[in-house]
Amino acid sequence: MIRVLIVEDEPALARGLSLLITKNYTDFEVLGICKNGRDGLHNILKLEPELVFTDITMPVMNGLDMIEEVQKAHFHTRFVILTGYADFEYARKAITLKVSDYLLNPVDPDELKEALTKIKKEFQIAGNDYEEIFNAQAAALTPSQIADLLKDFIVNN
Repeated sequence: MIRVLIVEDEPALARGLSLLITKNYTDFEVLGICKNGRDGLHNILKLEPELVFTDITMPVMNGLDMIEEVQKAHFHTRFVILTGYADFEYARKAITLKVSDYLLNPVDPDELKEALTKIKKEFQIAGNDYEEIFNAQAAALTPSQIADLLKDFIVNN
């Protein structure tokens, strides 16, 4: 189950997205909705969702600043930008923050499906890599052998 937090200051858009995800994507669980970046940051640090949908322009703290703060805290949360603006500067900043996707509001259900499918696949790949490294045979390894195994994995990935 991939845990999702929605950070969006427009209540109708936030509820609509939450409903779309809840009704159509059983592998995703919506933990809640936050109305601004500061509340979003607080809840990300508290709830540790794997995925956050966030608007860019919000009161108190914008979505891009919130993403930067989460990344400074070394969380491995993935982000999908939601915005009503097809502004190149926003898109460019989102790319530098390595967001998973950039969707225009109102969210098109087909684009949402494509984004969630891609993100689910990324999580499955990451999970398989983890299982490949930390399998039953790894339990019998010495600490230095485990360190070498991890170093090789990091270098290769």
